[in-house]
Amino acid sequence: MNIQQYYRSAANIALNESIASFVPVILILGGGIYFSVDLPLFLVILPFIVFSFYCYQIYLIQHRRSLEAMTKKPSVDLGLVRTEHLLITFMPAPSLRMLLFEPNGNLIGEVRDERFWWWRWFLPYFIDKRFPKTYGLYSPQNKLKAYYRINARTKEVKIYDSDQNEMGVFNKKAVLKNIFEFDHSVDWSGRCETPAGEGVTGDPAGAMAPRRLADSPAESEHLEQKSTAKFYRNNKKIDPTSQQKRMGVIHSLLNNQDIFVEGSSVYQAKKFRNQQGHVIGKLIKGWMPLEWGHQFRDANTPILIFDEKLNETEKILMIGVLVDFYHYTSH
Repeated sequence: MNIQQYYRSAANIALNESIASFVPVILILGGGIYFSVDLPLFLVILPFIVFSFYCYQIYLIQHRRSLEAMTKKPSVDLGLVRTEHLLITFMPAPSLRMLLFEPNGNLIGEVRDERFWWWRWFLPYFIDKRFPKTYGLYSPQNKLKAYYRINARTKEVKIYDSDQNEMGVFNKKAVLKNIFEFDHSVDWSGRCETPAGEGVTGDPAGAMAPRRLADSPAESEHLEQKSTAKFYRNNKKIDPTSQQKRMGVIHSLLNNQDIFVEGSSVYQAKKFRNQQGHVIGKLIKGWMPLEWGHQFRDANTPILIFDEKLNETEKILMIGVLVDFYHYTSH
């Protein structure tokens, strides 16, 4: 699948929803006229009409995007190994169905619920959340790569490989008790620079003006905004100007390393830091490079950015945070 096929499929689903939601209007009007029911029929059918009209507008938007989207020839399938950017879209489903695309518009993976029971369409959230949730990460060839199991009671997401071996866990209750110790290189402006380009102010390791580089190195394409580093002690911010909070910790059972997740439970922007405090990943929305707009017609498409040094296992662990955050999107 490519992004053009995704827009076409989303348009067809929206059109079917529009037609299906208009059927009750015909049945109610026909029954009311035939049986001479003394009811305010307009008020009864109004919600169906509004929803049908809304779905039809979605169909028009997605259909136009499918015509405008340009696709590129698929590159050699290396999975998540060489991928530094994942663009995230969602298909309507009873539970999560999250599609992961490369910037060239080709599908690189899909996260979907292992239990797509049709009757879950009709379950309210407070009932559906009681069901055990297991999601699979699949390649474009439908090969299983990892499992994600959400435990709503313990607020954990356990991550397994395709052989059911536990790889790590994302814990939203974990308490961070140490202070990040930053060890950054110096960029051309004299500020402290992380491997992913996250700039912080200060004079790390005695970095003074004479040590500035003569020429400006090429900055990472996804690091356009610099922000002040954030320190923690006993789960409390030292920096009073910080607008983000720690959401949890990803613990890898393979190398016994932690990845700290910062962000908001409301806004989609998130950051991933390693134990040294370096930003190794970001989730952003609304900051799409112009050249990607030929493939992705929605400028608000969420983008997950990885540091180039991350391996595939670390990327799979970070996707687990997205599974927890988005698992009721397009439900």
